[in-house]
Amino acid sequence: MGSYTLQVLRNMNLTSVLSNVVSRESDVREVLAKVALDEADAGFVYSTDARTVPSKVRAIKIPAWAQPKVQYGICVVTASSHKAAARAFVKRVLGPTGQRILVHHGFLPRIKPRP
Repeated sequence: MGSYTLQVLRNMNLTSVLSNVVSRESDVREVLAKVALDEADAGFVYSTDARTVPSKVRAIKIPAWAQPKVQYGICVVTASSHKAAARAFVKRVLGPTGQRILVHHGFLPRIKPRP
């Protein structure tokens, strides 16, 4: 069981459900596969992963107040031999087009750093 799942259960005061857990997979894709194949009744996965098998699973949104505050970073590797291309990629991901694509695929929009 992942740390994000445990955090959600604690935030929602639902840790009592842990006594019903019968399987602990090593990653979210394994959880999704078990649920999609009817080998599990339910599981915690990212909504972006659940979107890959919409006819097999029904996603239930977790209230924002219960969700962990997760942020993903993007950067250019210092030792890269393709720094210009990497900078262009980062710029595209952070720009309006890249953000529209990410939102379309279920990711939240970028939280801009405070000045």
